[in-house]
Amino acid sequence: MTWPLRRGECRVQRVSHRAALHRQQCDRPLRHRRRHRSGGADYGAASGTLTFNAGESVKSVNVAVIDDTKVELAEDFFMNLSSPSAYAQISDNQGRCEIAVDDMTSVAINDVTVDESAGTAVFTVTLDREADFVISMDYATEDGDATAGSDYTFTGGNLLIAAGDTSAPMPVTILNPIDREPTETFFVNLSNLGPGGGAVVFAKREGIGTINDNEVRLTS
Repeated sequence: MTWPLRRGECRVQRVSHRAALHRQQCDRPLRHRRRHRSGGADYGAASGTLTFNAGESVKSVNVAVIDDTKVELAEDFFMNLSSPSAYAQISDNQGRCEIAVDDMTSVAINDVTVDESAGTAVFTVTLDREADFVISMDYATEDGDATAGSDYTFTGGNLLIAAGDTSAPMPVTILNPIDREPTETFFVNLSNLGPGGGAVVFAKREGIGTINDNEVRLTS
């Protein structure tokens, strides 16, 4: 059995037994089993004994899901049945509850302007809210007016933002040719954002790097 919940909801797990047991009293101890998070942090732990009286075929268990503001991936927990009383048997002893994603963070990269003598243009990738998991993405520079190898060094790879952090630097080496040049630009593009599941999205995935020439211009 699986039933999805969003944070703040409290849903009922329905437990039934065979009609042949209607004339017998049936006791089933129940308890939760956690995965990813512990009871009390994402949901209220529940345990006890279910009793089916004669004529009853369905019982319900309420589990409170705690609404917090953390940016988290989808999580789940389980409700287990065990130790049926005499004349009863359990055909499915475990129900699974998935707590769906309802808080998210967005990723953005800034624009940077430097003189060509600066040596490095440091872009910053930021989150608008911290997350409790590692966020990864690919990045790569792209020519505009500026040319890789002449005005800057091509840069690409994978960037990680650690759980609990809200930013990470992304440096690009700037070259300083002796020729006089106009102001030039290049781009840093972000892609392949992970993990999936809707908890993290791109807000601004392209950064613009502007390189100002620093050569002395003589006028007559």
